[in-house]
Amino acid sequence: MTNLWRILSAFSGLLLLYQTALASIDNSRAGFPDGHVTAYEKAVAAPFAAFCGLAFLLAFYFLWVPFSKSGGVGRRLVAGYVMLVFAVILPTASVVYYYKYHQGLDTGTGG
Repeated sequence: MTNLWRILSAFSGLLLLYQTALASIDNSRAGFPDGHVTAYEKAVAAPFAAFCGLAFLLAFYFLWVPFSKSGGVGRRLVAGYVMLVFAVILPTASVVYYYKYHQGLDTGTGG
C-alpha cells in the first residue's frame, strides 16, 4: 500500500506543478487581447500570484513525500491535501467570490 501512496503523491505533485503553471500563465495574460485591464484583474493579480507561489511550494512537498525515508507516507499525503485545500483552494475561491460577486467588479466578459 505504501507504493500506491508514493505514486499518488508523485502524481499529485506533477499535476499541481502543471496546474500552477497554467494558473500563472492565465494570471499573466491580464488584459489580453485588447490591453484593457479590468478592475477585477487588477484586484486579484496579487492574491493569485501569492496563491500560485504557495501551490508551487506545495507541489514540491508532494514530490518530496515519495522520497522520504521514514514511514507515514499516507499521513503526509493527507496532510498535504489538507494544506492544499485550506491554503490554496479555499482562499482562491474566496477571493473570486469577494471581488466578482460581493464587490461586483467588472470581469470584462459579456456580449
